[in-house]
Formats: sequence, C-alpha cells, structure tokens
Amino acid sequence: MHSALLVAPPYLDPDWILGPDDRPGEHFPRFVHRERLPLRTIVVASRTDPWATYEQSATYASDWGAELVDAGDAGHLDTAAGYGPWPAGERLLADLLGRDPRVR
Repeated sequence: MHSALLVAPPYLDPDWILGPDDRPGEHFPRFVHRERLPLRTIVVASRTDPWATYEQSATYASDWGAELVDAGDAGHLDTAAGYGPWPAGERLLADLLGRDPRVR
C-alpha cells in the first residue's frame, strides 16, 4: 500500500525568480504537481507557517485529492522550529499505514 504524509509543504510561487539573496547554482523546482495523486495522501498545514499560508496548503491538498489536517498555530513544522518527537504525526502515519497507533 502506498501513501504519503506531507507535512508543511512550502508554497512555490509559479512566477518566482532567483533573487539576490538566493545561492547561485541552487536548483529550485519551477512548478508544483497540481493534479490528484494516485495514492492516499494527508497534508498537515499550520495556520502560521511562514512558507505557506493555510489557504495555499488547502489548495495543494484539494488539487492532490489529499486529506487536510489543521495543525493550528504551529509555525513551520520542522526540527529547526524545535519540533522533536511528534505523537500526532505518528498517529497520522499509523492511520495511513492501517496500523494501530498504540502498537510499535
């Protein structure tokens, strides 16, 4: 069974161009896949993520045919923001995999 848990995907503006503060030679995607994904997908989005508004994340989820999980006022969900063990994420992953989240 294939599935995807996408946590805090950044919004990529289709009109974005490399700016003076961006590292030269770095490769950035020029587009985001905007069609339904052929697998069960969950998108987790924060209401205060600096890399994507909740509405942008909701649009991605809709385009991808994904379930949208509202993480609330969580900022950007990554280790740099201080996130470590994440029981709610483990439960989402267990759900995607069809497992009992209480069993490891």
